[in-house]
Amino acid sequence: MFKSTHYQTYIKKVISNHVIQKIIEEAKKWEGTNRASEHLSSYLEKIKEIEKEANFLPDSYETFKKKQHLDTDLNAYTRQMIENDIKMKQQ
Repeated sequence: MFKSTHYQTYIKKVISNHVIQKIIEEAKKWEGTNRASEHLSSYLEKIKEIEKEANFLPDSYETFKKKQHLDTDLNAYTRQMIENDIKMKQQ
């Protein structure tokens, strides 16, 4: 969720800025020429990735756990840590 929100804000505040848009348009004209920066294509590709990623719905927690090969439920672990902390403070 954070990634999607972050990218949406980045697009709204940075990439959509009219000055930045002019720079991107100009950069696209030079992409692939011998006068372009060696990193220009990768920068333009990263902008495309950000725009694409901002439109995806985040993975479910179960999918996240599978991708990260997690055996522990981080939500349950965090709840337990908070409960333990509260108990320690009450003593």
